[in-house]
Amino acid sequence: MIRLFGYEMQKLFSKRWLFLLLGILLAVCAVTFVQTDSTDERAQQYQTLYESELRTYSNLSVKDAAAQIEDECAEMDRMNEAFSAYVDSQNTGAPLSDEDAAWFSKLKQKFGEDPSALFLRQEVYEQLSRDAQYLTEYHDWLSEMDARAQQMLSISAFAKKETFSYRNIQKTPADYAHLKTIPLSFGSQAGILRVSDFPVADFAILIAILLFAFALFVQERENGTLLLVQSCRSGRAALGAAKLLAFLLCVLCTAAVLYGGTLLLGHFLYGYGDLSRTIQSVSAFKESNLSLHVGEYLWLFFAAKLLASMLCGVILVVLIAWIKNIMVGFAAAAAIIGTSYGAYWLIPSLSTWNLLKFVNPIAFLDGYRLFSQYNNLNVFGFPVTRTDLWLWLLLGFFAAGSILIVLAFSRSSAKASFKNPFEWIFERLRRMIPPSVGVRSILYHEHIKLYAIGKMSVVLLACVWIASQTVASMYVSELSPEGFYLAELQQVEGKITPKAEQYFDTRKQELDAAQKTVDDLTAAFERGELGVAEYQAKMVPFGTLPVEQNTFDRLYMQYSRAKELDASGIAGGIVNEFSAQWVFSHPTRDLMIGMFASLFIVVGTVLLFTREYKNNMLFLLRTTASGKSRLFLMKVLTACGFSAIVLLIFSVPFYISMANGYSFADMHISLQNIDQYMLSGISLNIDTALFVRQAGMLVGVLFLTAFCIWISTVIKRLSVCVVVSAAVGILPLALELSGISVIRYISSANAYTLFSSWNSTGGIFGSFAGLLLLLMLTALFLFSAYRRFCATEGRIF
Repeated sequence: MIRLFGYEMQKLFSKRWLFLLLGILLAVCAVTFVQTDSTDERAQQYQTLYESELRTYSNLSVKDAAAQIEDECAEMDRMNEAFSAYVDSQNTGAPLSDEDAAWFSKLKQKFGEDPSALFLRQEVYEQLSRDAQYLTEYHDWLSEMDARAQQMLSISAFAKKETFSYRNIQKTPADYAHLKTIPLSFGSQAGILRVSDFPVADFAILIAILLFAFALFVQERENGTLLLVQSCRSGRAALGAAKLLAFLLCVLCTAAVLYGGTLLLGHFLYGYGDLSRTIQSVSAFKESNLSLHVGEYLWLFFAAKLLASMLCGVILVVLIAWIKNIMVGFAAAAAIIGTSYGAYWLIPSLSTWNLLKFVNPIAFLDGYRLFSQYNNLNVFGFPVTRTDLWLWLLLGFFAAGSILIVLAFSRSSAKASFKNPFEWIFERLRRMIPPSVGVRSILYHEHIKLYAIGKMSVVLLACVWIASQTVASMYVSELSPEGFYLAELQQVEGKITPKAEQYFDTRKQELDAAQKTVDDLTAAFERGELGVAEYQAKMVPFGTLPVEQNTFDRLYMQYSRAKELDASGIAGGIVNEFSAQWVFSHPTRDLMIGMFASLFIVVGTVLLFTREYKNNMLFLLRTTASGKSRLFLMKVLTACGFSAIVLLIFSVPFYISMANGYSFADMHISLQNIDQYMLSGISLNIDTALFVRQAGMLVGVLFLTAFCIWISTVIKRLSVCVVVSAAVGILPLALELSGISVIRYISSANAYTLFSSWNSTGGIFGSFAGLLLLLMLTALFLFSAYRRFCATEGRIF
């Protein structure tokens, strides 16, 4: 097996494209880590000053440091008051008091004529004051944990014994008991948090896993050499073990370089402070019950990332090894990742189903929240700490997956894969449909090849499953400020009508009268005319008055803006702020939808074209009557139809969510009624904007489809085409998701971030110019692909 392992590694080292893509991947990850650091000059000055002052207090005890910070804050507040008094004296001509003059003189001595240095230092010390408050109150928080647990157990909903909630409440104080005497200290936090919560590295390792799977497993199955090798004496279990070992070694080394490089960048760019201080000194780790130092945490975080990366790789290889069709295997892997993502972020931590939340690949890969949060898993009604169970679950899945991979190679190909029921269904349907002729016959056969033989029907089911995880609904308590807002909104939402105007006038009078009554009662109480009990009884009807007044002010501001827009000839109206924020200010959702849709579009489109180059089938098809232009046209129509279906599947949950609570009473009012578009100058109505959004996403989908068609005619190999197409379709979206927008308007990311671009006139122009560019590139790719596919200079028809 050692010799086989050497051969597998030798094959990997011979693939120069693999190492080129890995280098690009690591470079993008490093650049992203550096570029996401703030380039704003004042923000950099703030961070530099904060770190400098933090080092000053890191050698002091928490009590002494907190006292010095409090004194410094009080001194700067007094200087700020003196500066305000100086500004007032300059405007009114009144002289400064002696005390203000003394403090103003001290301000000039310390900070010069420009008070901006004082304001910056005040902001820094406000954050230091919050840090000091956390450190001084942490042990009090631990001491009160027993009392809080007893208080919760006194509530009937949690007092039922033999339940998970009861056991969980009892277990929690005991898990924190050993932390009551740990020392805390000041120290740098930025580097720890930046490295711990850097999702781009996780995306990068998943892509690297896909690349290694292509190189070691997929390509040999494509060209048929895997069946030949399996017929050799060591071509079964030994071959599977050697491939698995080579794959895991590559994943381990890549993950070590990726996450190790991230840790080094974090050290040089931010620093980690004193590595011997307890991890609870970092406020983000307040809920952690682990007795760790910062240095120990960083090592554990690194090790957890390596183990989780190898587990994700094993899961992918299991699917590839046991599922006969490669595309179905990757679709199943995408479905598992999508479901895991949805479960991890949507299922509450205390849910009965929290085992599904924490036992999945995405949860295993999130080492930051594994060590920074305290979670108990519901295992048959008993609470088990997540960190206690994590390693055993990971090792168990890892061992089971490795055994399954070796077994897949040990058994014959007929037994090592399962029969796809959809192929049987499509075969029966094909026999029931009468044969057709001409163009319709070609289109029919292309659909059969894509959805039945190519198993894209299974891919569409995976799309439906992932898309269903994105459905959202809004629940708001009637007694919350949001509940008051929605109740008032129902009276006036939509265009401004005489009824709405009358409502605002009447409501304003009611609130003014209620406020006057409250003021009178308060004055009477202060004069002693009312006793405490009588005053409290009379104030009961006005308990929600502040919330009602705030709600009215929010709506009245929208009302005033709508009146101004109506006066200028623009359709003004009052919109639901929650709906507007969810629909128009949610770029993460749109980018994630784009990434998943792009992945499935790449799989289906590339498969449709590259299959014809396998075994030189295209040269045979070209000799038929419709083997050139018509065949290409039918393939393009089939690919575009598949892409449109994928986009439709991922778009439907968006509109279902709008119907579930994120709707608008009137879709014909202008976007300028929404806060983020107030100054943009865009004159689109809401319904038109939603149509443009959908059209823009369709343009992005067609662009990616055309590129996949073109690259398939250029490279002709399925695995390489999938990798290149996925890089073009998904990488710009991943960069945009990470905050890097430099290529937004010249890539498919523009199609999914239209709403984010429309908050300025330049952004509007750039977004529409970018869509026009994508359309031009789409036509260019299709024309070039046609020339290559047909290998002729003739016309299309």
